[in-house]
Amino acid sequence: MISVIMLTYNRERYVGKMIEDILQQTYSDFEFVIVDNGSTDKSGCIADEYARKDKRIQVIHLTGKHSIGYGRNVGFDHSSGEYIAYVDDDDRLEHDYLEYLMGLAEMHGADIAVCGSNEFENEVISPQCVYEEEMILSGKEAVKLLLERKKIRAGLPTKLVKRSLLQENPFVEDCYAEDIHTTYKLLATCNRLAGKGEPKYSFRRHINNNTHFMDNFALLKRDVLEEYIEVYTERCEYLINLYPDEKEFWRYSVWSFYISMCEKIKRYQLQDCKDLYDEMMQHMSTHKAEIERCDYLREEERVVFAGLEDVKT
Repeated sequence: MISVIMLTYNRERYVGKMIEDILQQTYSDFEFVIVDNGSTDKSGCIADEYARKDKRIQVIHLTGKHSIGYGRNVGFDHSSGEYIAYVDDDDRLEHDYLEYLMGLAEMHGADIAVCGSNEFENEVISPQCVYEEEMILSGKEAVKLLLERKKIRAGLPTKLVKRSLLQENPFVEDCYAEDIHTTYKLLATCNRLAGKGEPKYSFRRHINNNTHFMDNFALLKRDVLEEYIEVYTERCEYLINLYPDEKEFWRYSVWSFYISMCEKIKRYQLQDCKDLYDEMMQHMSTHKAEIERCDYLREEERVVFAGLEDVKT
């Protein structure tokens, strides 16, 4: 029923713990596809050792390091499950993670099931998207909640996704952050999402995380921000075409991002992002009246927006 797919690269310190977490799941009807992304440490060997002991594991070794999107697509092509669960090699799971998500999917006939999560660094644990109630959402409701950054995060871990959705929306391979290209499409086109916020997945935070800049925006690089801007612009147009009745909200999601990023570029004096700052400011200047009338704009965003020096009518 379930294919668990994990990409690993030079995580010999952590990968065995995630493999153990999968093998100890209370739900046992799964296959475990591990894609070794050209590791130069013992990560691939550790995966092979577990595969020799458990027939549910298959390991694919790639030559040379590839993008996360490429590795996830390779894993998907070698899988056969009706549902797909992506996990990261440095994270941890509760032992009923798969049972919990599969139960939500089966109970509600959902294309996607979602749980809550924690983030941890050393002994510090921070709840993420943790809530008590059960949610049954349409595709439009689900993607709107994602863009509100409430209860659903963009990363694929914490989600069990029907195979057909991933077949229609393969991962972009030539990119930095594959999830932001893909997750909104999966949510927007699903028939039903079932979610409950018990934290069954734990994200490990460390300096080698792909999105480490989220913890310290002073580390934000120009090419990463440029990709986010392009994706969020494409996302807006995609969602307007799919759900035109929510046009104002889809456009607000872009403006909210621009306001936040322009404030951070100024605060951290990110000189290599200056041209992107100018582009975002020019866009907001052109749409200033619409932004100020937008009902979705939060009060704190209005204050920041008003304080950006280059915003002119």
